[in-house]
Amino acid sequence: MHSKNRQLLIPALAATLALAGCGGGGPQMPQQGPPPVTVSAPLVQDVVDWDEFVGVGCTESVDAHGERHLGSVHS
Repeated sequence: MHSKNRQLLIPALAATLALAGCGGGGPQMPQQGPPPVTVSAPLVQDVVDWDEFVGVGCTESVDAHGERHLGSVHS
């Protein structure tokens, strides 16, 4: 008999909690319009790709024009 009471009690408790959440009796938020924003016209101009790195210099150079070739391929 206790098992049957539990089988009825759990769905009844779940339904009670679900219906209690649907009350909607909380405070209502006031209706607000969209927030004000600042808008400007787009700029039309050329873009130059240029990076300047001040203080970064080459400390060594490498000569890549040697006469070496690939002797063999290992796979």
